[in-house]
Order: sequence, then structure tokens, then C-alpha cells
Amino acid sequence: MREAIPVDTGPRLTVRRWFQLLPRAMYEYIKTKGYIMKLWFSKYSAQTGDEHAIETLCDALKVEIYLGVNPVAVRVYAAEALSRIHTKRVTHALIEALDQEPKLIVKEIILDSLVKHKDPETFDIFLKYLSFYKKPQRVNFMAHPLFVPGRRETAAKEGDEIKGSFSTRIMVGWGEGGSRYIRKSAARGLGALGDARAVEPLIKRLNEDPSVYVRRECVYALQKIGDVRAFPYIAELLDDNAVSIRRAAARTLPSLATNSEEALKLLKRRLQVEQNNAVIKDLQKSINRIEKFHENDQK
Repeated sequence: MREAIPVDTGPRLTVRRWFQLLPRAMYEYIKTKGYIMKLWFSKYSAQTGDEHAIETLCDALKVEIYLGVNPVAVRVYAAEALSRIHTKRVTHALIEALDQEPKLIVKEIILDSLVKHKDPETFDIFLKYLSFYKKPQRVNFMAHPLFVPGRRETAAKEGDEIKGSFSTRIMVGWGEGGSRYIRKSAARGLGALGDARAVEPLIKRLNEDPSVYVRRECVYALQKIGDVRAFPYIAELLDDNAVSIRRAAARTLPSLATNSEEALKLLKRRLQVEQNNAVIKDLQKSINRIEKFHENDQK
């Protein structure tokens, strides 16, 4: 069952208008590629400790207007590049850019970079953005992922999961909507830090968030933290309507159980009624894992 995102209505981007904008978009794309090639060299120099290269990438996080260049694409690439440079200076630069950043796509990448830094100072940042929300809106401009170099996912992937017109499907989520990705990255960051203070906020978000993606990330974050307080909440998710949530619960339950017999009982009960093949495989793997542990323990 795919997640449907409510979208504000507005003027549609017609095919005629799309073709009118295409030459400008291609020009912007080529110019942006050239700018990013300069940042590409800075990225590898920065990894060797070159202070000037690090400064260049940090400055690129603040680019707002540059002749013929898509500034959003520049900031996306700079944020991705800085994920590889784990210094206090870079961490602070990313944190500073995060709060000032108006575009959600860039916020998401900055948060993902901070996840890789695993700096304890970022705990409050992730906690703040765990409840971040902005209502999705239709965005009628050409700077969608197909024209943003450095973006790994494609617009087509998101298009299957958002209801609306074609222009809505390819642009919402990377424009002024898609705040679920911000919350998802924040949950991942809390899991990477492994701080037990995040358990209760993650459980609250797990129960309240409307996005399947965010809830699933909360499950995996709770698994990484490894606090047994999460066990009863994860156990309830074995009966969730979303397949991906049931899969996540089946995978993580054994690692959170203080009583493996209780976990085994819950998994077997769900296995008897589960109809989705992917969930059945995950349930069976977890059951086999617990049973194998019992066998080794008896030996």
C-alpha cells in the first residue's frame, strides 16, 4: 500500500509551458554542471585536509544567486561533499546552513551529512527536526531532481507514491513539500548517535507520524539505540496496515527483546495470519534467528 500525500491545488504546468521552459532549464543544467565540476575537485582536495578546499565547499552552502547556475543544485552537492569531512568546523558549518536553508531538498541532504558525522552536538538538531512539518504544495518550476546534479533518486520513483498531476508527482517532495524526508533523516540521525534520550521522542513519532517512511525509520533508529523500552511498541507494529512497517518490526523485534520466548511467541502468532510473502520471509528469518540462539545456548 503506497503512501498518498495530500497536495495543495494550484496552476498546472502545461506541456506547452514545459517546452517553453526546457531550453532555459537545459542551459541552467549545463552551467550548473560546470560549477559543480569545480566543487568536485574541491571535494577530493578537502578530504586530504586542504583548508582552502574545505572553505570553498562551506561557502557553496550559502550560494543564493549565481549567474546561469541553479543555486539549489550547488548547495545540494556541497552538502553531500561535506558528509565525507568529519571535523568540528564542517559540522558547525552544516548546522549553521541547516537553519538558514529555505529549500527542503537541501535541508534533507544537510541532515543526511550530519548523520554521517555522528557528532554528539547534533542531538538537539535531530530532535528539533524530528517533528518538522510543512504542508506539501505543487511546485511549478524546472529545478526538479532531473535537473539537479548530485541527486541520487529520480523523480520517477517519487511519482509512483504521490497522487496528482504529472507535474505534481515529479516536483512535490523536492520543492516546498516533502517534509517527511526531513523527519526521516532526523530519525536516522538519532539512531546513529545511539543516545537513549531519543527513545521517548522516537516512540512518540512512531505513533503519531502520518508518513510510513518516517515511522519505519523510527523503528530502525530504536533498534540501533537498543533500549528495551521500545519492545512493546515495536511488537504492536506486527499488526500494522503498512507492509514496510510490519517488515521492519519483524526484523528488529529479536534484538530488542529481553525475553526471547515472548518475542518468538509474537512472531509465530503473526506468521500464522500473515499473507504478504516479503513479511513472511522476514518473520521466518527472525524466528530462525531466535531458535538458533536457543540451540547454541543449550549446547
